[in-house]
Amino acid sequence: CAAETIGVDYCSVTEMLPGGRELLVRAGTGWREGVVGSLRLDAQSGSQAGYTLQSDEPVVVHDLRTETRFRPAPEQVAHGIVSSVTVIIRGQEGPFGTLGVFSREQRVFDREDIPYLQSVANVLGMAIAQRQVEQARAETIAEQNRLLVENRQQRAFLEQLFGAMSDAVIVYDAGGRIVQANLAAATSYGFDPT
Repeated sequence: CAAETIGVDYCSVTEMLPGGRELLVRAGTGWREGVVGSLRLDAQSGSQAGYTLQSDEPVVVHDLRTETRFRPAPEQVAHGIVSSVTVIIRGQEGPFGTLGVFSREQRVFDREDIPYLQSVANVLGMAIAQRQVEQARAETIAEQNRLLVENRQQRAFLEQLFGAMSDAVIVYDAGGRIVQANLAAATSYGFDPT
């Protein structure tokens, strides 16, 4: 949608990988097969995406062939990219990655292009944050369910062990009432263990 609205050939979303040294091209349009999902870029200032993160502001490239602030990725050169804009996708705990649009023709991006692209990046950042919250919630629920099942299994084992003991065992509460007794206690003292 961003590529179509701005009128460029390519668009990409990069994601910061654990460790903060590399970015992965997570999504995109127009790229040759094998780029999206596998291309890794330098997260420092060695790539346009990395330079964008380091400079903490949108990066506009009018002509990639004469760019001196960073090294163009070989894939940018192979795709014939000349002009581009990259912005930061911000997360709750730092940048998630970048959003970029790329053109095979030299062009000057107008005043509305960069704010529009940053708005799209902001929406992506909010959606990613929401997804991370939902994923964390689902993981917490799964862990709680796992612990509940484990607790029930341990309780059933202990109840089975308690009931199978040959010694009489009676458990009283603070008021002196019988809370639990095993079969040996019931048989020895003549009461119903339930």
